[in-house]
Amino acid sequence: MKRLTLTICILAMLITISIAYPVPAAHAALTVRPTPSTVFINGAETAFEAYLINGNNYFKLRDIAYALTGTDKQFEVGYDIPTRKITLTTGQPYTTVGGEMMPGSGSSASASLNGAINISMDGTAVNVTAYLIKGYNFMRLRDLMELLDVGVGYDRATRNITIDTTLPYETDLPHDEQSIQVPILMYHRLEESGAPGTVVSPEMFDSHMKALSEAGYTAISFEQLSDYMTGSAQPPERPVMITFDDGYMSVYDSAFPILRKYNMKATAFIIGISHGESIYKGNPDFPIIPHFGDSEAREMVASGIFSIQSHSFDMHQHIPFETGPLPPRRGILQRAGESEEDYINAFISDFTTAAAQIENAVGERPFVYSYPFGLHTDLSESLLEELGVTITVTTAARINILQINSPESLFGLGRFNVRGDMTADELLSMISSRTP
Repeated sequence: MKRLTLTICILAMLITISIAYPVPAAHAALTVRPTPSTVFINGAETAFEAYLINGNNYFKLRDIAYALTGTDKQFEVGYDIPTRKITLTTGQPYTTVGGEMMPGSGSSASASLNGAINISMDGTAVNVTAYLIKGYNFMRLRDLMELLDVGVGYDRATRNITIDTTLPYETDLPHDEQSIQVPILMYHRLEESGAPGTVVSPEMFDSHMKALSEAGYTAISFEQLSDYMTGSAQPPERPVMITFDDGYMSVYDSAFPILRKYNMKATAFIIGISHGESIYKGNPDFPIIPHFGDSEAREMVASGIFSIQSHSFDMHQHIPFETGPLPPRRGILQRAGESEEDYINAFISDFTTAAAQIENAVGERPFVYSYPFGLHTDLSESLLEELGVTITVTTAARINILQINSPESLFGLGRFNVRGDMTADELLSMISSRTP
């Protein structure tokens, strides 16, 4: 509705007090997709317009207030126009203003981070992340539930979100919510010599694995991590994850026997167009470091030591070797001039091709995605989730603190790049002292 006069503008703000006002232009717009989850409040299915942003579910504040009215956790929402402050008053029934619980269109939307939002609860200022979508503030569900002390849970198999106003926030459904601290190591090649940023000698790698084992670390797989996150299994006291990007032959020749020696599990993220190859995209003029193929992958997976996951099919491009008509792509990012529709189609096609290749090779469809060069967007996270990926990893150097039954924790995981000149003691110090 167009703002014809200042009076109409103010009336519109009062009607849509959920609360729509401009966001500072500094925050770039994102394309976000509706959440695929079904929501149950105290056992009753409840339809919301909600969106998935950075692996988190975002809901309209006034929709939540409307849905919780009549429960012990009901709250009133107010808005002060001069100060642009949102006020929440617990224990009070919600007063409708119109527009609550409107169904969404089911399509993507544009979202901008609202850095100017000002909220207080019962007179105390609170911090809540909010995005402006279609003129309304959408807030992170777990932020709201924590503020209101309401139990919230997630079922990975069904993707159902459960909200129970009879339980406190700290009690998840059906498992106690607790955190798991998981450092993830990122290796590339094991060779006697090479660039120290990505090449580690087999002897140094052996010393790393020996030190981890003696320090009480247990190397776990992403399958195990998923089980720990659902509460179906208990994590070890000191978990660690070992990953290899790109799928080099040295992973099979050198890393594999060392990992078996110490009974350490690991994951190899392969680039589809380089799998089993020693030349780039079939061009003999462009030799590349040899990569392991199907037979090696099957042997590694059959051993129970390795899992094979995706590092894209052809979105880890080597710029000097790209001679096609299209400009090279920078990781998974959109090309300049590429429409969003064309980009989405290209991304989906690339992942489905990579997934089919891995499934044909080892009989298991990938559910973990390693972003080439660590580059990722909110749209790529949403697309991968829709394609069945439940875990994504980046190159951000941090320890991951994950919440049981919080699937959003598994998107955008950080990893520590392990350099060739890093001693075993330095590695242990890195993963024990870094904070997220």
